[in-house]
Amino acid sequence: MLEDTVRSVLACSSAESSRCQFVVIDNASTDDTRDRMMPFVNAGRLSYVHEPRPGLSVARNTAATVSTGEWLLYLDDDVLVEPNFLDQYLAAIDSLPDASFLGGPIRPEFDEPISPAVAHISSAYEWCFSALDLGPPQRVLDQDVHPYGANMAVRRELVQRHPFRTDLGFKHGSLVPGEETAFFHTLTSAGLVGYWIPTASVRHRVPVTRTRLSYVFRRGIGQGREEGIKAYRSGRSSLWAIRSIITEAVRLPFTVFKQPGATGLSVFQLLMLMSLFRSRYLRHLDRTQE
Repeated sequence: MLEDTVRSVLACSSAESSRCQFVVIDNASTDDTRDRMMPFVNAGRLSYVHEPRPGLSVARNTAATVSTGEWLLYLDDDVLVEPNFLDQYLAAIDSLPDASFLGGPIRPEFDEPISPAVAHISSAYEWCFSALDLGPPQRVLDQDVHPYGANMAVRRELVQRHPFRTDLGFKHGSLVPGEETAFFHTLTSAGLVGYWIPTASVRHRVPVTRTRLSYVFRRGIGQGREEGIKAYRSGRSSLWAIRSIITEAVRLPFTVFKQPGATGLSVFQLLMLMSLFRSRYLRHLDRTQE
């Protein structure tokens, strides 16, 4: 997928602009990523950097160190862009001098049809597949609505000043998010402004391995852990989580009987809530032992 992503970006109409620098951060991969990137490097189209420390946050922070531009445009290694994609971001940067960060739509494309259970989960929780679409008007973004990492741009000096937290974010074998939420919360709390750029969209390819219930459930557990961490830090009571867990547990048998297709969604919600409560409770214990 990475090669397809690189080709689609380099095919953009602004790819040869002196304003653009392309860097691939190889985040502790154990495959042949380097060999596959060397043809692009040898052709002078991009730079390749091997980052031996695992973690998406580490890779993003490394990008801020090795690049030279005023802005960083982050993309995942499984997205495809349209030929005018870079034009849209460059135009936004020029027309919005007060902007500190920008983001655009992310539309998932599944390699194979998804099961009814996964479809229910995807419909209720689009973030499970990094889907994001805030509609056509350009708008200001805030603490509650921020870009996703598969398609976002940030002033480089802000990443250097406020690095992505390395205790959060996907790592090899871990699906605990939260680094983007924490990062944009810091920026917006400081009064910095971001904008939604509806014309700068990406297609996010989702392989069949990420549409299996086992993976989706792990994604829900990771999200629950992030919500638990946020609940702990904000000092919120866990009573609502306990009530929600009990409600979902009682509702689950009826869902299995009446709406078999929605069973996966109910299990997903229950796992997410249980992970939330467990994370919040364990961190509460940590606080009492300090």
